[in-house]
Amino acid sequence: MPGFLIPCFLDCYACWSLCEGSSATNKMIVLDTYEGRQFRDGLNGGMFGFGEIALDGFRIPLIGYDWGTINGPTTGDIYLMTSKVGNVRLVNGQYLDMRPVPAVMPDAMYTDGGRLLTWPVTDHTCVKQVVEMRPRILSWAPWAQARFEDVICNGPAGPLSPDPEETSFFIETSFTAAECPE
Repeated sequence: MPGFLIPCFLDCYACWSLCEGSSATNKMIVLDTYEGRQFRDGLNGGMFGFGEIALDGFRIPLIGYDWGTINGPTTGDIYLMTSKVGNVRLVNGQYLDMRPVPAVMPDAMYTDGGRLLTWPVTDHTCVKQVVEMRPRILSWAPWAQARFEDVICNGPAGPLSPDPEETSFFIETSFTAAECPE
């Protein structure tokens, strides 16, 4: 899911797990308790460092991925990937081959069997090494995967903004900017 949705998703999961009733005031009181904050903080981390939830005794790790999953300043798509059923793997990760080095990049070289492409970028006396990889997920059972489209979340930071001066700046080509009706 997009990175900006993760904190909101974990907040909602914490409230779903702890809060009773439908009153917004009740929910904030429960989440502001020491136990509520401890529970919410316990959701951080996980296998990939983005957080995790538990359903029916199964731990579900979260992965933040922004490219192509942000649909607007407050909406994004969430994918639920089933990695295996029993001992049969349904999802495999692989990397696209980076061995064909572009001719316009004479300093570029591939490493790790073609998984990584590296090249130096110089700016006067500053030199930094850039590394590019192109991972992809291969699903052997697309029927076992789910996509939740246009999930809306307004977190405390407000909507994403294409304005680089804003604290919530995000490149406008990553999502469809909102337009005001005339």
